[in-house]
Amino acid sequence: MPFLGNSPSEVYKNVAKQVITGTGALSYALDNTVTSANELEVFVNNVRQEPGTTYTASGALITFTDALLSTDSCYVIFQGRAVTSNVIQSQNLQDGAVTPAKLDRSYVNKTGDTMSGVHRHNSYLAIGKGGSNNDQITWNAIPDNAGGYTPQWAGSGDAGGAIMGLPYGGGGGLEIRTLRHGTDGAMKSLSSYPVRMYIDDYGRVTMPYQPSWHYTGGTTITTTGYVTIKPSTAVISSPHYDTSSGRFTAPVAGTYFFGVWGLLYPADSADTWNALFAKNGSTVGHLIQGGGNSTNHSSYSAQLIIKMNIGDYVEFQLLTSNNGINAYSSQWNQFGYLIG
Repeated sequence: MPFLGNSPSEVYKNVAKQVITGTGALSYALDNTVTSANELEVFVNNVRQEPGTTYTASGALITFTDALLSTDSCYVIFQGRAVTSNVIQSQNLQDGAVTPAKLDRSYVNKTGDTMSGVHRHNSYLAIGKGGSNNDQITWNAIPDNAGGYTPQWAGSGDAGGAIMGLPYGGGGGLEIRTLRHGTDGAMKSLSSYPVRMYIDDYGRVTMPYQPSWHYTGGTTITTTGYVTIKPSTAVISSPHYDTSSGRFTAPVAGTYFFGVWGLLYPADSADTWNALFAKNGSTVGHLIQGGGNSTNHSSYSAQLIIKMNIGDYVEFQLLTSNNGINAYSSQWNQFGYLIG
């Protein structure tokens, strides 16, 4: 029937009827599910039966108090189907009624990423992922009152997880902490989850573990050919820079900034040199040539942006016409950082 205004909250349907043939049993299957006996009109030998007294019903099963014989005439009217609601109320959903197959996986769980729990406790959100497609990670008691965290891992392999929320102990901004420790389910203190990223109230972002380095100290050149300069005194240290080889090795794929700045000495007006950055032993971009002057002091600086994969290494090299030209040890800097 047409109507004006908002759609009605109720929907009217045809009444359904089912004939039940007695077999001497008490219980029989119903064609439609019900929540209670009151949704049914039951007639035995054309006499209406009293719900809850002469029969009970739940789900798709009706049970009679007295056995229904083959000589009995019995039929059921499903009155509960006559009026239903457009709105599904929470009390109308049985536990477990909504299965993963009914959920949109693009919002819940993508293929290959198995997650057994996402829990918010106090000011933190905790998530986790297994090292393989079949791993699962379960989090429990995050955090506890002592500032500790109890991750409980199910599965094996290189499992890891992260917690994200307001800085511990108060203050504004947002911090992200991560942990990777296989199947270890022991109690972990807050310090076991290093802050990998922090965004303050003004939107400024710091990443304490972003690769960066600055080393001083030069190399005395005593041989012909290209020589790798190997500064060894840390101003900003990095586990990814090797002072013995002068190489920086990329821990993660990305774009990196490299720079050098310092003194070439002694270099008179007859001396020349070539300078370059090398990635995995090959020149990146163009080498730069230069020469000395009458004072024997020549300043040199260079910067370069280099794309690197995990495990690629970069070094700075010099070739001089005079083996006595040095990257002067007390006035030489090499530095760099991951751009992103």
